[in-house]
Formats: sequence, C-alpha cells, structure tokens
Amino acid sequence: SVMTLTIKAFGWDYPDDPWILHGEGQGNRGVWLSQDQVKGLFEAPIRQVWDATAQQIGGTLRGMWRDVRDISLGFHVTDRVAPIDVTLSAFRKAFTYQVDRWDHNAVLPRIEVISDLSGARSIDVQLCDTPDFNPGTDPLVTGYGNPILPLRAGQPNYYTPDVVTHFTAGTTSASGLITISNPTPLPMFHKFVVTRCQATLPD
Repeated sequence: SVMTLTIKAFGWDYPDDPWILHGEGQGNRGVWLSQDQVKGLFEAPIRQVWDATAQQIGGTLRGMWRDVRDISLGFHVTDRVAPIDVTLSAFRKAFTYQVDRWDHNAVLPRIEVISDLSGARSIDVQLCDTPDFNPGTDPLVTGYGNPILPLRAGQPNYYTPDVVTHFTAGTTSASGLITISNPTPLPMFHKFVVTRCQATLPD
C-alpha cells in the first residue's frame, strides 16, 4: 500500500477536536486541503549572511538565522457534513490572530503532521494576514468555498511530545546510564529533573 501523510488542524477554540485535512479520515468535518495550495508546510526558512575579503576566493558564512515560518494553506470547504455556512463559520473560528489574552488556558491553533517515519509532529500557527476568500458566487448556493489562510509559526520547527526516561537510584548511592538520542539535524535541549540529592549530570 502507498504510505501517505495525515495532516490535522486543531483549532484554538476546540483543541481536542481535529479537522482531518489530508490522509486517512480526511474531510471528517467537511474540510480538506486543496491540491497545489499548500505552501511552507515542509521546510523551515533559513536566512544567511555571507561576505568576502578583497582577495578571497569565494565567500565566508558570517551568520545564520532561523526565521518565522510563513504557511499558506488552501481548503475545500463543503456542505458534506453540515450546511456550508455552519462549516465555513466553524472552520474560520478555529484560527486566530493571537492567543486570547483573557483566557489563561488559551492555546494557538496547531497543525499536526503524522508519518510512518516520524510519527506525529506539530507546529503552532496563527493568522498573519487577512484570509483570501473570494468565492465569485454565493457559497450558500454552491455549497462550496475555497478559503486560503495565511498562517505564521513563530517557532518554525516542528515539535513532538516529550520523551521521558526514568532512572532510579538506590538508598545510598548509584550510577547508571540513560539513552539520549537526537534523530534531527537541529540542537536538542535536554531537561533533567532530580529529587533532593547530590547528583552529577552530564554537561
């Protein structure tokens, strides 16, 4: 069988009720990704500065930044699950320009990409411009809309749930090893949590 990605969107309003946009179960709420309208979802942007001296052959990298990630996603919004005005409204409300400052439990909308190789990876997004929705005719008559959402991820890299490894020491002293791996080309930040004791941790 052909392996495919599964792509889901989790709105800020109902972060536990996904819109399945591609792959198995796509269109569960009447919305899925449009072909050729997916930009910025796969590669995080890199910006570099190079210079060269007067006699230098070639150049030298002087700095590199990982900028915010801009994503543009187009969608087929249909009346297959609910009336088109209900689906359009619910889907638009799932995306916001910023975290709700009045809600201390508020979260940003989240895009989740699932693959057999990497499992589930997520990226938090927010609207960074006005959505492009110009149906050209009455969507209530056609039962269809094609909004294109301009999204931005302030943290451009995907993240996964924390991997936790436990180590239990004896009543007096103990030493041992835990396995740490980083299957990515990016630095990985490790966190150690210890109970009250005298501990020696790796650098």
